[in-house]
Amino acid sequence: MLGVLESPAPDPNDRATRTCTPPPGRDYTKFLTAGGLKGARIGIPRAFYFDKITLPGQEQPRGGLNPDQAKLLAEAIAILKQQGAVIVDPADIPSFVDKDPQNNFLLWDYCSGADQAKGKDANCSVNFKYGMKRDFNHWLASLGASAPVKTLFELRQWNLSHVKAGAMKYGQSRLDISDEMDLEADRARNEADHRKDLLLSRSNGIDAVLKANRLDAILTPGGSGAGLAAGPDTRSSLFHSGWRRMHRSRRFRLDSMRDLRRSVWASQERPAASHASSKSPSRLSARRNAVYHRLPRPEYGHELQQRSGRMSRNGYTTDKGAASTA
Repeated sequence: MLGVLESPAPDPNDRATRTCTPPPGRDYTKFLTAGGLKGARIGIPRAFYFDKITLPGQEQPRGGLNPDQAKLLAEAIAILKQQGAVIVDPADIPSFVDKDPQNNFLLWDYCSGADQAKGKDANCSVNFKYGMKRDFNHWLASLGASAPVKTLFELRQWNLSHVKAGAMKYGQSRLDISDEMDLEADRARNEADHRKDLLLSRSNGIDAVLKANRLDAILTPGGSGAGLAAGPDTRSSLFHSGWRRMHRSRRFRLDSMRDLRRSVWASQERPAASHASSKSPSRLSARRNAVYHRLPRPEYGHELQQRSGRMSRNGYTTDKGAASTA
């Protein structure tokens, strides 16, 4: 899988793809070893991912697993122990349990819909909507005369004029709030929000828990850790179906999965349990995967870019709408 995902040559527009040298022929199978988990220190971030917590200023608890999910994760942790891993439990993310609402990662979302347009975006990061306009227009310019539209504004107008053809099946509120950004006037706000993103997700987030507990990885249920990893460009890997096979993959060069991070953009997907309020996930979906986070290398800079489709920070939704480029 890694060999297929990895491009034969670095992306000239993404310096992160020049950080690691792939093995000859991009063959990662030599890193597969049955004893790969022996001695690995794996942290269990209980707060929010496994157990409900009440955030500062809020009355109702958030996060946590339902009983079936908790049972499956307990079984998975037991298997990790059997395979020789050192389980550090709990190993909570500092920015998740911070009592100051200004320093709590879970209270700092990415601006992602009409209800977080200009004038209503004080409590969310503009980095995503600012970067979307900047990078999308830059990409269109790189296409030259072959570009079907020349700017994000033109794309929005094309969508509006082709509504009956299905161009806006899921709305385009994210395009709207992105296009309203002024790349010059809003530059300082974007830079300040980006610094806060890194503080909460990296310095007081993944880096902090890994270093404090001398961890090789943290384990989170489902795709729930993608949101935390997306902020600092930390390498993350999803292990699907079958906990018993997880140990075989530990020796993969996970820090080379730089292309995989593009598929998780800044949507900040929340734990499966957080969806339970509207739709309880099945045992299969609860068991399907787990996320390992490796120590990030410094200076992975390019912001994740928006993808077409329905995914939002809280999973698949049509509430705020996503961009249609049909």
